[in-house]
Amino acid sequence: FSFYNSGHVALGIYTATDTNATVPAGVHILQPDEELEITATGLGNAGNTLLLVNNPDANTAGELEINIME
Repeated sequence: FSFYNSGHVALGIYTATDTNATVPAGVHILQPDEELEITATGLGNAGNTLLLVNNPDANTAGELEINIME
């Protein structure tokens, strides 16, 4: 995956098996105007089926561009 944070708030990116999963301690934090290239297994356990984005700022909407790379 290639992620680009085009917004104004830091976003946490991780995978899980449940939509209500707590944000893990090893969450990848993507600051505004930063890019991250990472494999799916680099985002969490190999059995995880969901890609989740956490925005801890309740007052600012996040913006994220996601590209799937080969």
